[in-house]
Amino acid sequence: MNLLSLHFWFNLRPGSLTPFFAQSLNVFLFILLVATFVFKFLEKKNKKSLYLFLYINLFYFSISNLVIGGLIKFFNYELVPFFSSRFWFLLWALEIIIWLVFIIKSFKKIPEKRKKQEKEQEFKKYIP
Repeated sequence: MNLLSLHFWFNLRPGSLTPFFAQSLNVFLFILLVATFVFKFLEKKNKKSLYLFLYINLFYFSISNLVIGGLIKFFNYELVPFFSSRFWFLLWALEIIIWLVFIIKSFKKIPEKRKKQEKEQEFKKYIP
């Protein structure tokens, strides 16, 4: 019932996070940290891959959200009045969803790029 009230989401002095939610946030931030290293490794390993732009986008996605999540966690830990409000979690979730939509759209363009690259290679083999 608390999650559905406006007072919960827009209270400027909300208090500390529940232990379960704090641990969930820690796990999510750890996953983002690991994903940052993985995507940077994949980016360096596959310099000429069709998936390079996807690795770069996912790297920036994970590093940005790691920083934003770390700031939100810090402000909630320190109980800073305005910046520890719960609506920051809603804005952060909205940002994640929007960014993932754009990443998925760019992922769906890979088959088109592959076909274009195959046609270009087919054309180049006849050029001296």
